[in-house]
Amino acid sequence: IWIGLLWEMRTDPGLRGKAQGPIDVHITYSYNGLDWIRAKRLPDGPDKPFIPMRKKGEYGGNAIEASSLITAPDGNIRIYANGFLNDHSCVHDPSKNGIAASTLLAYGLRKDGFVSLNAGKEGMIITKPLNLTGDFLRINADVDGWMRIGILNEDGSSIPGFTIDECTPLKGDELAWTPRWGKGNPGKLKGKKVKFVVKWSEGKLYSISGDIQADWRG
Repeated sequence: IWIGLLWEMRTDPGLRGKAQGPIDVHITYSYNGLDWIRAKRLPDGPDKPFIPMRKKGEYGGNAIEASSLITAPDGNIRIYANGFLNDHSCVHDPSKNGIAASTLLAYGLRKDGFVSLNAGKEGMIITKPLNLTGDFLRINADVDGWMRIGILNEDGSSIPGFTIDECTPLKGDELAWTPRWGKGNPGKLKGKKVKFVVKWSEGKLYSISGDIQADWRG
């Protein structure tokens, strides 16, 4: 999956040329690098920016142009942006008074923290069929209650040795939790098409990653 940073400039409809206005940053994503989808931030609706503008008078108070997104050595995400005192193409240039028109802004985000599935008392998901290509499996989650994961056959039936009840539960904040099922090793299922079932309470599930491949055409 590709992640994009979309700049949205809001202009005055009556302004000739429509080249002046504040800019904030939204998220887009793509499964092929060609077709992009603008992310909707539920439950706030589509218009809440991913990186909102700061207070007026501060850098980034009228325009933010984020263009660099990297993974830091600790696995978390860093986003760098230009933060402006004025909006785009404003005729009042603060640099004429010896004040820098913009400065570098830095933002932090946990690994895979663009979106999460949140559970209250209890939640559950079952994935689409995925191709299991090895034994590497990691879960990114922040759980105050508990979390367990099981592996199912493509038809949804349980696989002995990899059931929810056999999984050692997670409690806490982990970027790369390795699920355990006693002596069960996912590598034994290499080459199979499987589904994952995750149950948890009071927490957020950010991602499931590892030696798995999805068919995004399905």
